[in-house]
Amino acid sequence: MSGEEDKFINILLLGETGTGKSTFINSFANYMQHATLEDAENLPKCLCLIPTKFSVLTENGDAITINFQRDDNEDETFGNSSTQATKAYVFPFGAKMIRIIDTPGINDSRGAVTKDKENFENILEYIGQLKYLHAVCFLLKPDVTVLTDAFKYCMGELLSRLDRSAADNIVFFFSRTRSSEYKAPESIGCLKRFLNEITKSKGVTIPLRFKVNERNNCFYFDNEGFNYLVAREQGVHVGQPAKLKESWENSYKSCWAFIDYILGTKEYAPLPPHNVLDTVSINRARLLIFELAKPLADIIELVQDNVNALKNHKKSIVDVQNNAVQLKRKLYLPVIELQESPLQQPATICTSAKCTEVYTIAGVQKNHFKQVCHSPCFLPGVLKEFIGDPVLFACEAMGWSTNCRKCGCNFLNHTHVYYETRAEESRLLDRSVEAQLESNEDLNKAYTECVLELEKRLEDLQKEQKTISTAMAMFAHFLQNNSICPINDSYEAYLDSLIKREKSAVNPEKDLLDRYESLKEEHIKQKRHLDVAAELAKKQNIKHVTPDQILAAFKDLKELPLTGKKIDSLHRLFVERKQSEMLKNMEYVHSLPPQPRNEDKGNDELEQMQAVILNLLSSNYQQAANALYKEFVEKKEQPPNMVKKMTDWFSNLSLP
Repeated sequence: MSGEEDKFINILLLGETGTGKSTFINSFANYMQHATLEDAENLPKCLCLIPTKFSVLTENGDAITINFQRDDNEDETFGNSSTQATKAYVFPFGAKMIRIIDTPGINDSRGAVTKDKENFENILEYIGQLKYLHAVCFLLKPDVTVLTDAFKYCMGELLSRLDRSAADNIVFFFSRTRSSEYKAPESIGCLKRFLNEITKSKGVTIPLRFKVNERNNCFYFDNEGFNYLVAREQGVHVGQPAKLKESWENSYKSCWAFIDYILGTKEYAPLPPHNVLDTVSINRARLLIFELAKPLADIIELVQDNVNALKNHKKSIVDVQNNAVQLKRKLYLPVIELQESPLQQPATICTSAKCTEVYTIAGVQKNHFKQVCHSPCFLPGVLKEFIGDPVLFACEAMGWSTNCRKCGCNFLNHTHVYYETRAEESRLLDRSVEAQLESNEDLNKAYTECVLELEKRLEDLQKEQKTISTAMAMFAHFLQNNSICPINDSYEAYLDSLIKREKSAVNPEKDLLDRYESLKEEHIKQKRHLDVAAELAKKQNIKHVTPDQILAAFKDLKELPLTGKKIDSLHRLFVERKQSEMLKNMEYVHSLPPQPRNEDKGNDELEQMQAVILNLLSSNYQQAANALYKEFVEKKEQPPNMVKKMTDWFSNLSLP
């Protein structure tokens, strides 16, 4: 390690919503600065990196809520993750700097599965800017008797993205441990069973060391000392019993034990930091694999269509070989080509039989989904190229109805697409065969050459089909052997817990339940495909695959004589459309009944914006509503009276 990176100790902190990650960071920063509570009290202000909110009991027994500082990155809504985006907090530590990366809590109620996945992408994007990661820390409470599905999902999702070498850098923090005498036997027991399952199923050992005379990677803390300092600074007296001093001293020792675990001691060597480039390389390859999923599926279907067309055509040639007139008409090679139509923005289309055009190409029946029901469609959280995603219930074409207002079909017959494809037939004629036909030379010779050419093209197509299948098996092998977990096995159980939670609600939302069920079904299907491809990789004796080999395999696919250019163009199209969609934040989901228009243009704009915000809030898109409100009031040319009207109106809303 050298240069600026050598100065930083990078720590990634993860955990469920409600475990107190943000408060822990504040406490950690203070414990690293002061060995005793008395030392911290001698300063006029405590170190508060992140705004904090908590309740304390005063000396008189009154419960008071302390709200210290505010930050746009913190959300105080009950049930939401306090931290809304990945953000790092840096504070000095001797000649070094400690950088703790705070992350949104898992099981975030602002969209559950969709928001959790978005949060993980945000985390990976952030750590991708770093060179090294010294520790990946999971924060838990000390009295966990059963690990929640949300925590398993949290760990599983991260392990599916990390290079295997990061396993040694995983550590466990336990908060609020004073009541358990700075131990966590129940939580450690649960963790031990869960990590043993990972070792058995994935062949990767994640260390869990907590015994005396071991190099422990379990550390125990309490936040009471920091809370006391903040309350004291706010003029709230909670007393200073001996337990606060004891809590501070134990937490201080744990902080230093953790730093020693990273930097090493006389007894132990430093912990080698995880090279983030390894994980970034894996995730770049992983992203490419997922980007190629739809294009390669289209190409595999295209190749099979061509194989079927050639076989059908060969049979038809043989049937008329003794009929000179008909034979002359058939001495060509049928070619089915895929014509893609790029969509400037994603669109919602219908796939029902009523809205599908069936056509025949070279004896092969194909479907063309001609009905575009909503374009552009920026509805968030929709699975692309997946027919029947219940999220489409909220598409403008449905208008929160089960049937589409455009075509009349059920919303579950619809899908979200980046591009459209249509098969078209062309005819390939060998020049020598063509010359023989024109000069009326030996028809039998022309027939023989055409059949040979047909068989050669058939053989070439089947070779390319095998090459594509082998590449897909290589991709599966890569996912199986480079990530700690190739696919998040806990995702299914996590979805089950969300389904159970929604079913037990007072007024369960059917569309949300259907969505969770659909996501679960798609996940099971993805696992099944991965298992099949992995089995194929085993049969083909594919050895260890590196990210560079994935890129090389993609390069080889693009250079295939018959299908390479189409693979490249479909992949480019998919990526371009995906990047274009990322520039858009939301779709205005549906419209409320028309509001009376005001002759004042400013009031009209205000009323329209208020209607949009209400729509978003009613659809649980609170963050989007907040962003839209902020954009309106901060608009430079906005008249002051409009800003005041909007501010007063928004402040009186009953936000969820």
